[in-house]
Amino acid sequence: MFKNQSKKYKGKHVLLKEKFKSESSTFKSGFIEMSKKEILKEKLNNVQELKGLPKKGVQIRIVTKKAINSFDFILAVLATEEIEEMIIAFYRIGKKVIQELNQFVNENKIKSIYFLINDGWPKLTPDAYNLIKQLENNNWKVRLDNNHTKIILLKTSKNNFIIEGSGNLSVNARIEQYVIDNDIKLFEFHKKWITDEK
Repeated sequence: MFKNQSKKYKGKHVLLKEKFKSESSTFKSGFIEMSKKEILKEKLNNVQELKGLPKKGVQIRIVTKKAINSFDFILAVLATEEIEEMIIAFYRIGKKVIQELNQFVNENKIKSIYFLINDGWPKLTPDAYNLIKQLENNNWKVRLDNNHTKIILLKTSKNNFIIEGSGNLSVNARIEQYVIDNDIKLFEFHKKWITDEK
């Protein structure tokens, strides 16, 4: 028979929301608070260290070990531009990321989001699924299908970013690989099949 196994996680997970406070705090010694603007700049710097966001017609490939996660690419874009259209296809998405995306939508930094998420996700994380469905409106669409892809499409006034990689849309960084493009034709190709609800 198989033995029961337990997992131990090293370090304390810090919620992005905790970092996004704008007032100072004496919560505990060694605690550093950063404004939302500082967080976005930090995430942009993290991405820049890994070759940055590509210019039009350029592709970047990276492999990273606990240095960056897929959500960091969204934050890096938001550090310099508003996102007119976000289309994401993922196996699963974290509740913290849903909360942060909702905040950006409320602040009008992201105009619209379309989610394609695996149809088994509601059973895996019902709290996150219930939250994402509660937020659904004209600018926040959710579709469930038998999906295992991991793609983020980010359209701004100047760029059409496509981020493909191994990481789910969460704040947990592991060893991950990413391909980042800035190409309108590739953007439209992925947008067509992701949003096709036939």
